[in-house]
Amino acid sequence: MSTHPIHRVLHRLGSPPRSGQGRWSAECPAHDDQRASLSVSAGDDGRVLLHCHAGCSVQEIVAALRMTMSELFPNGRPSADPPRGPRAPQSSSTGVATPRQARQRERCRFATADDAIAVLGRKYGGAPADRWEYYGATGEPAGIVVRWNHADGRKREIRPVSRDASGRWRIGAIQAPRPLYRLRELLAAPSTEPVFIVEGERCADALAGLGLVAVTSAGGAKAADKSDWSALAGRKVVLCPDFDAAGEEYIRDVSSALAALSPPSVISGRLRVTEHGTGGDVADWIGARAAVKPVELRTELLARISTFDWAAIPPTRGDGSEGRAKLLCLADVRSSPVRWLWPGRIALGKLTMLSGDPGLGKSLLALDLAARLSAGKPWPDGAENMHDRSSVVLLSAEDDPGDTLRPRLDAAGADASRINVLTAVVRQDGTDAHFDFSADLATLREAIVETPGCRLVIIDPISAYLGATDSHSNAEVRGVLAPLGALAADCDVAIVAITHLRKGEGPAIHRSIGSIAFVAAARAAYVVTPDQDDAGGTRRLFLPMKNNLGNDRTGLAFSVESAGDSAIVKWSREPVTTRADDGVAPVRSRRPSVEVDAAAEWLRELLADGPRDAKEVFAAAAEAGFSGATIKRARRLAQIRPRKRGFEGGWVWALDGERQSTTEVAQAQPRSNGVSSFGLLPPTHEEAQMPGAESPADGSNGPLGELRFAHGRPNRAG
Repeated sequence: MSTHPIHRVLHRLGSPPRSGQGRWSAECPAHDDQRASLSVSAGDDGRVLLHCHAGCSVQEIVAALRMTMSELFPNGRPSADPPRGPRAPQSSSTGVATPRQARQRERCRFATADDAIAVLGRKYGGAPADRWEYYGATGEPAGIVVRWNHADGRKREIRPVSRDASGRWRIGAIQAPRPLYRLRELLAAPSTEPVFIVEGERCADALAGLGLVAVTSAGGAKAADKSDWSALAGRKVVLCPDFDAAGEEYIRDVSSALAALSPPSVISGRLRVTEHGTGGDVADWIGARAAVKPVELRTELLARISTFDWAAIPPTRGDGSEGRAKLLCLADVRSSPVRWLWPGRIALGKLTMLSGDPGLGKSLLALDLAARLSAGKPWPDGAENMHDRSSVVLLSAEDDPGDTLRPRLDAAGADASRINVLTAVVRQDGTDAHFDFSADLATLREAIVETPGCRLVIIDPISAYLGATDSHSNAEVRGVLAPLGALAADCDVAIVAITHLRKGEGPAIHRSIGSIAFVAAARAAYVVTPDQDDAGGTRRLFLPMKNNLGNDRTGLAFSVESAGDSAIVKWSREPVTTRADDGVAPVRSRRPSVEVDAAAEWLRELLADGPRDAKEVFAAAAEAGFSGATIKRARRLAQIRPRKRGFEGGWVWALDGERQSTTEVAQAQPRSNGVSSFGLLPPTHEEAQMPGAESPADGSNGPLGELRFAHGRPNRAG
């Protein structure tokens, strides 16, 4: 699936139909467009070309789409060459209106809002039946929404007029970001008072008539993302969707916007009335009870709020009543164990992140996990697969299903009938659109439900499905990942999301591209990195950056091998104790010190006759004047790999390549001759419990006469 900028634009325009080869026609969002006057195409250099035949500039169109100009270009910046698109450079696709377009635009501007509405009235039959006025945060007029009705009272036409920066009016939607309807009343209300969010101005007015604070956004159910919701940051809100599919979609969009605020809004309840059937709303419900006193109607309405567990809605506005905390007593909570997909590493109902540089096999590793799950094979560390022959939903934006995904899965022994690839989202008009977490999470839920026995969802890479979400904004990323984590829990699936590492240095947990929220929101996060000690350069390490629920000390090693025309992952079951921070550290920053060199030489001499018990090695090192930290660092430099002596035995150290029996290891005796070593491998759990050693009181340094050690550190003699 392509992430070309034109797909972002088309998604914001509602996936309009093609009007020719490489061209699309859509209603221009920058003016009241009834003729699909916006042309969209791609230039030779990859930029998006926008041309409004009514004269709107590119800047106006981009602002109405809630995008930036840089998002029209590949890689977020313009190329050095001029555009070579199909239109002349004088057209509005360059942001400069022609004289004819400028004259047409000026004819569409009016001195007052009433002048603009009068023009609409000649088309729709006189004065409008309803008029709803929008104001900005400072109280200035921003726009008006007007409605004409049929003779029987049913709505006939709803049209907006808006005020531009010069103070003139035009027929068309308010420029984004749009203010909320009844924003002035919201700002004047106490911050402790709950805010009801409805779909439509009529519903907001109906609730306000009962003394409640209510707001809505302009533009209908599909335009929630074009409004400025910042006035609700930290406020308690009650969601009031209309009783239809569009109402549910609107509330989902609003919830995402509220979750992205800083601090996010607190969704305290949900109000839904259904007596009027599909399409009914709270205004219909209130209108049908005109004979009921407002106080009684208000009480009845509030009693219908579900999942609403704080009883401090003030009886009248402005009385200073405070809300009440919603508390959960842990004595009422039943303890339950973590449910695992891969025991100790990947949990069910949770989000797991997998990071690494390109080309190291992250995608292949994820497919290996999918293959094991689908075929009921054991996990790479030998753990039993408790979910025999389960299914997988796969989102892959970088690999072709035919020439890459299927061959790799077949090579790994997968049951392909249990793996579904989500390739696109089918819109209501039948067109395919790129999957976007900010808009299509319900589609993913549907895909999971329609995949029998689904236990795993793989997202490769997650950045390809973020839509307009700013991947570097903690608030926006959490606004996407929080619903994704809730989806994992609701559907009882493990979600593994893949991302890349940024360039540079630093702790592994901070190296994932974008916001730290990617790793923070996950319950476990792993990194794939080359093994710096592998002379052949083929060994890779799978290391835990964090694991809040299971094993966060050991990882695994693997290599990628060819399998016919494809590739497979070959795992080593031997645990790897390298820390993630060391695994991603540049080689130049891992150069051993003089002390480590000396310790590595001492270790080679110590282990030349065979393996030694790890505790005995540390004791000998202490006698030789090396600290425990130094001996651990020198371990890797000396090519020493710790091994377990059976399932219940301790750890032994041996030079790499030795394969002595348990009996030989047990009989081996330590010999002390002077120095310690610190390899770049981090300590195992067992080693971490072993005491380090201070240098001898006399500062002796064994056979290394050219070095003197003071407090375990080397200094040049003389």
